[in-house]
Amino acid sequence: TKDEKINKIINIKEKDLKKEKCDNLNLINEEEICHKIKIFPFYPSEFGLFAIILFIVLISYLIPQYFPGKLFHSKKSVSPFNSNYIPKILIHITDVHVSHRKPEKTNDSITFIKEVVEYKPDLILTTGDYVDNYEEWKFQNFGNQRKPDWEIYNNSIIPLLSEFNVIDIPGNHDVWALDSAISEYNYFLDCSFIYNRTNVKNNDDFFIRKINNMNLTFILFNDYRFPVSRPPYGLDSHTSKHQLDLLENMIDNLEEEECFILSHYNVERTWFQKSTKGHTFYEIISKKKVAALFTGHYHPKKVGIVHHGSEGGLEFCTSTPFKKHRAGLITIDNDNFIYHEIYISSPGKKPLFIMTYPVPNEQISGHHIFNMNNFEIRVLSFITDKNITLRVEGDIEGELEYKMTINNGAILYSLPVNLTNGAYKIHAFDIDRKLCDINREFFIGESYKGKKEKGISNQRALLIIRLSAIPMLIILFIIIFPIRFGIQFKIILSLENY
Repeated sequence: TKDEKINKIINIKEKDLKKEKCDNLNLINEEEICHKIKIFPFYPSEFGLFAIILFIVLISYLIPQYFPGKLFHSKKSVSPFNSNYIPKILIHITDVHVSHRKPEKTNDSITFIKEVVEYKPDLILTTGDYVDNYEEWKFQNFGNQRKPDWEIYNNSIIPLLSEFNVIDIPGNHDVWALDSAISEYNYFLDCSFIYNRTNVKNNDDFFIRKINNMNLTFILFNDYRFPVSRPPYGLDSHTSKHQLDLLENMIDNLEEEECFILSHYNVERTWFQKSTKGHTFYEIISKKKVAALFTGHYHPKKVGIVHHGSEGGLEFCTSTPFKKHRAGLITIDNDNFIYHEIYISSPGKKPLFIMTYPVPNEQISGHHIFNMNNFEIRVLSFITDKNITLRVEGDIEGELEYKMTINNGAILYSLPVNLTNGAYKIHAFDIDRKLCDINREFFIGESYKGKKEKGISNQRALLIIRLSAIPMLIILFIIIFPIRFGIQFKIILSLENY
């Protein structure tokens, strides 16, 4: 039968490919040969390599990087809880991306910032990418320093921010296609609140800078490699050894107890480069004097939070105004800082209540005081109505009372508590349950074991792709330019009959 003949051919092929020939191949139906012999080997042989590449890429992005939980020890308090402490308010904005060719993006950012500044912060931190800096639309975006973008930024965003105390650093969109920091085309120097053509005399002046503001110390770190490439090659940057030395030396020589760092890029992007002292960027950020790091660039869906070391900096990466309608609001209350995500889904829908004390579990670090038993649950209201009734339920129950009206007009409510060491859950809400809805888990004790944290960016995925590209290129090279290595392969089936 035909089936027996087909099986005979397959057996011959498997047992002795060099001796037997398939003389009666033309007696078998061509469709059956395709079904039995051609179909299954065809797809793996033709598309197998591409399937492997695609699998590696997908797995890289679908399985994010996680950092293990760390053990944190409470910072020592030098004084009891100060009931009269006035909370400080900072706003973190990043990746505005003003564009002359995309007015809808610009309008979104302007509308968002108008709402955010209504919090009347004591300080605004901006971490780059103020403009798109793309040429007119083409198949491939071409990045350049575009003066029309900077003019829009200067005329629309700057007036909104200039009423406040501002610290700003550039993003990669703001500096690409520049030969040096002092280039005449570095328009950021003409629009910045901190940098200008007088205080930036060389690249190092642009790379690192220390600012003291509101009794807080900020280090501004801009690790761009001049000349900066155009996109897509200028989308990311890898810190040089010289830049790591500048950062590490400034941190090590700080007279202050701790500092906050502003950097456009995320910590995860740097892998192998080390400073002269033998430390990577991650290890430098993990130093005890680094309290927090504020970044942008990656446009996460929600704020990304990662602890760098048991004693080092707590990184906060927020998203964009134009795309995700998000920014960060930082409160500092009784020597504890908390990062609150501000999500404004539509105009007039910004959060109106912020809990400034105690610190939520996911933000506890060695730079927080969490071993204090006598303190206050504190909530800031950005509604000027003093008749709002706020309550707390859960492990603690009670009504928050009016404490004070702070300088920016916000009202502080508080509830004194005296608790034993342990974990607590509370829910703060207004009596009508329409405006305030805050859930908080916090911990009291000398040490706290944190949970594992998801990485902010996909840098591990990019590393996997880069490493896997090496063997893939070798395989492709062998396929395109086959090397015999002294072995001859014989095809037993006639190409004509096949």
